[in-house]
Amino acid sequence: MRSLVVESLDRVLAEASEPSELWEESEGGRAWKRSIGQLRQALDPASRS
Repeated sequence: MRSLVVESLDRVLAEASEPSELWEESEGGRAWKRSIGQLRQALDPASRS
């Protein structure tokens, strides 16, 4: 199950994803991206993405 969530987070963080594009345009974009990265790291600590 974790691997599916990690894959989903990777898709959301991809440059071509709409959520990523919309967040990049907002003030909180960096914080959002950092939060998603922290969540991803908690789910897959062996990975360094």
